[in-house]
Amino acid sequence: MAFSPDGQKAFAWDSAGQVLAWDTTTGQPTAADNPPARPAPGPAISPDGGFTAQPDGNRVRLVDRLNPPVNQPWPLPDAGERKRYHAEQAERAEQQKQWFVVSFHLRGCCWTTRTTSS
Repeated sequence: MAFSPDGQKAFAWDSAGQVLAWDTTTGQPTAADNPPARPAPGPAISPDGGFTAQPDGNRVRLVDRLNPPVNQPWPLPDAGERKRYHAEQAERAEQQKQWFVVSFHLRGCCWTTRTTSS
């Protein structure tokens, strides 16, 4: 996932490397003109820090970080969704023989998991 420098588009790459783009205002697909370099898999933070775009199966989840939902103090997916996502990323990293690191920050503590291959 990546954002355009002005934050008006969110970009994602499919498994074949095709670039997909969405208008961040309307959520509608748009032309994938001038995409940034393909980043590492995972979520992206908009240039102004206001939004996070996260792959979610065949969808992209755009989360407003500055105005989280009223009944949800943390703008994060639920625990089951986070576990599923990180398990998929770890499996992909293992298959590709790459590093995978996840950090969990809870009340000042940090737990890190890492998948390596020999």
